[in-house]
Amino acid sequence: MALYKEISVPRIGLHGPRWPIWALVGGLILIVGWLFARGYEGQRIDWTKTKELVGGLKDLAQIVVFVAGAYWAFFKFRKGRTFQESIEQKITGELIPIKGQTYLVVTTQAKNVGQSNVTVEQVGSCICISYYKADLKPLKAQNVPKEILARFPVFEQHVLVEPNETIEDQRMVAIATDLDYIALHVECTLNSGTYEWNASAVIRKPEGVESQTVTSNIITRGTKKDGKRG
Repeated sequence: MALYKEISVPRIGLHGPRWPIWALVGGLILIVGWLFARGYEGQRIDWTKTKELVGGLKDLAQIVVFVAGAYWAFFKFRKGRTFQESIEQKITGELIPIKGQTYLVVTTQAKNVGQSNVTVEQVGSCICISYYKADLKPLKAQNVPKEILARFPVFEQHVLVEPNETIEDQRMVAIATDLDYIALHVECTLNSGTYEWNASAVIRKPEGVESQTVTSNIITRGTKKDGKRG
């Protein structure tokens, strides 16, 4: 038994549906034929009217080409999202204990996988570091609460990300020795003014002198400022 249902979808070529184009061309041919027939009435040809007719058809053809181009650009933007801002973002965190002090190394990357420039707005873009408390004793499965430890700016040296360009930011943060935690949570937010992308990772507290490295999942779609997915 098939797990899906096949449906018939009208084929759309490179320039969209073909039948409206042929209908338009056929209509223009009929109009031209009718006007020429009117010009030949009484075995007399009015070349002045014919010249005006050709000029009018030329203007009409330019308008049709302009409208068709605008429609195709809109179709590509809405359906193919060719020029929509698109970022793949990744964040990694590493806890390194050295001589009784723990350091957190955070590395963030953002790659522009779209075909338009993406602006890096410092307002709303940041790295947020939180910690999970160690005193939780749950009686059932529940989310472990976390508290924000610090926020830092990100991608300060970059104004925009060009298509196929990858930018990177790295920061080293000292963790207070008296902080009681079981893991850290790092999150990077990139704001373009129109869209917002987020990537995060949970980093386990190291035991002894071994460090723990965690890489987040890649975030391929951003959130628009009105709440819609990008």
